[in-house]
Amino acid sequence: MEIINYEKVNAIIDRIIGSWSEQKYLYGKLSLSTRICADNHYAIMRKKLTLIAETFGTDFLSDLEIRIRTINEERAK
Repeated sequence: MEIINYEKVNAIIDRIIGSWSEQKYLYGKLSLSTRICADNHYAIMRKKLTLIAETFGTDFLSDLEIRIRTINEERAK
């Protein structure tokens, strides 16, 4: 059983969906209801990604990050 390094997990999640400070900066100018909805969605995504890391390990989460980055780069072309 792998011991989860939550600092590493949080760093990977920050690279995937952004940090809390980026979230606050990007959505700070939205209306209150939209900002609350975005914050709730962001919190749910963080929980899900943390659960993925706890279930499958940090290596799986790192691979997921690489796959997401690759897909986003392909879409940008």
